[in-house]
Amino acid sequence: QAILAQAHPIPIASLVVSGKASSTMIQPLTQFCCGCRVTTGAGLILLFHFVAIVAYLAYAVEHFIVQQGASIGGNEDLQMLMVIFSLMGLPIIVHAMSGVWSRLEQPLRYYLVYLGASLVVDVALLIYAYLYQDPCKTAHNVVKSVGENMGDAFTCGVVRIGAYFSISFVTLLYVYCLWVVWSCCEEITSGIEGPVLSDLIIGAESIVSKHQQEPLKMRVKSKHYGSISADTENSIFGGHHHETSYPPREEEF
Repeated sequence: QAILAQAHPIPIASLVVSGKASSTMIQPLTQFCCGCRVTTGAGLILLFHFVAIVAYLAYAVEHFIVQQGASIGGNEDLQMLMVIFSLMGLPIIVHAMSGVWSRLEQPLRYYLVYLGASLVVDVALLIYAYLYQDPCKTAHNVVKSVGENMGDAFTCGVVRIGAYFSISFVTLLYVYCLWVVWSCCEEITSGIEGPVLSDLIIGAESIVSKHQQEPLKMRVKSKHYGSISADTENSIFGGHHHETSYPPREEEF
């Protein structure tokens, strides 16, 4: 390895500029969860994120229009900003879904930025609601309903412990989703999951199925090039003898 490094030195700055990960950096995932493809994982993340946004928008409609349900922390301005942020994510997610289907990198890169912004926004709201403020006051309805049977002090302690676990779990889940989506982008960039040339052929499936049924001699229609023709009518430059020795014998030319 030292000899190869001396023969082909690669500056570290070039790796950073080109965006290629070195051996000391985080490597892309090769599979998602229990053996699924990374593209499958990225598609599932996009689907669940889309469903979560639609569910939140339905809750916001119920609060602002039907006048039912509570706002985030009692702040309607903050909830309206979250609605705007969620509406921004819907076209980005749909575009990224088409990118996964068509194996295009750029739509997934856009979604990767939005997913990172979602991580910052959601974790910041959780920290504000359950760490900066008293979680027993934030989840007052839960503490009041459960505390009637188990006691307010015990319920409040369980809520505080659960708040720490909830923030840690959401953060780790977001980081893993970012890792999966980024790995999918790297696979498409490297050509592992990129579009192949056969996808550019119009009616490629019908051509392949037709060639599987036809004999080999039926595929060549030109008489000027009959190297794979099964008959003896077509030949190269009108010749009938194929010289295999090298150098060729002089009497043949």
